[in-house]
Amino acid sequence: MNRIIQSLSRFQSLSPATRKIAVAGTAVAALFLLTVLTAQKHGLARFPRTGSPSIIPVDAPAMDGALPEGDGGVALKEQALAATRAIPQPQAYSNNDFRQEPRVAYSADLGVITKDFIHARSSMEEILDRHRGYAARLRMVGHPDGSSLSANLKVPASEYSSTLVDLKSIGDVQTDDESADEVIQQHGDLEARLQNARNNARRLEQLLKENSAKSIDVDYVQRQLIILRAEIAKLELERHNVDERVVFSNIHFSLREVRETPAQTVSAQLRNAAASGLTDVIGSLSALLIFLVGYGPSFLLWAAILFFPARYLWRRSRVSFARESA
Repeated sequence: MNRIIQSLSRFQSLSPATRKIAVAGTAVAALFLLTVLTAQKHGLARFPRTGSPSIIPVDAPAMDGALPEGDGGVALKEQALAATRAIPQPQAYSNNDFRQEPRVAYSADLGVITKDFIHARSSMEEILDRHRGYAARLRMVGHPDGSSLSANLKVPASEYSSTLVDLKSIGDVQTDDESADEVIQQHGDLEARLQNARNNARRLEQLLKENSAKSIDVDYVQRQLIILRAEIAKLELERHNVDERVVFSNIHFSLREVRETPAQTVSAQLRNAAASGLTDVIGSLSALLIFLVGYGPSFLLWAAILFFPARYLWRRSRVSFARESA
């Protein structure tokens, strides 16, 4: 309390001009603080917190297709299950039959830089035509500092080495990563699984032909046959992909153009400096305008609310000061 009285006495001892400046500064600071706090609360209310997503458990569907129980039902069920037994492991078949020739998949990642991008690209296309290859995917990006190209090239395995040598001659080699994967075991396993699936499907088809609808659950056997056919199609696709890796080698080729930038003259440096300064001025003006537009309405609102109370207090303080001085 004593500190407050001392502060008031010090304030009264100031000159009238100093007191006006102090009161005006305090009012402006209070208005600015209220404006900022109001804007922050409004911004926080605009973006509410989001809770963690809830996880809704989903019950697994019940398995259908059970064989009917009753007279002879157990025997029929065992007969159908024996026909649709799970596919055995590939080790049941010897993979020696599928290893008649070596199967190696070659791949490379080659990066080249050049000073003449157009000539380098035409050379790449000529190399592909000469070695009977093609571009599975190609992407080119043009830039004033230098164009760039990335492509996935497919070439026959017999032309892999010569194609790689010709591509390296296009420009300066920046990256070179080559690999060779042996896919004999993978191909043999796929062949064994495919043979097992075909045998099971053939056994189910024979079971449907030899037995009447009353001796087995036809719907159950047909569903298992559909599953086996889908598995056969999937295995055939995997085998095709493995064979394609062996027949066609994959080369990821990237080409980048490097241009020599000439030294800038004094006039060019002055132009760049003037453009940079003008950009900074425009950025400062735009930031000031954004600040005024964002906080101006709130500032005017609080000024209008506090104007009359502040005016009333100011007049009373002037009257009291005048009486004390008199």
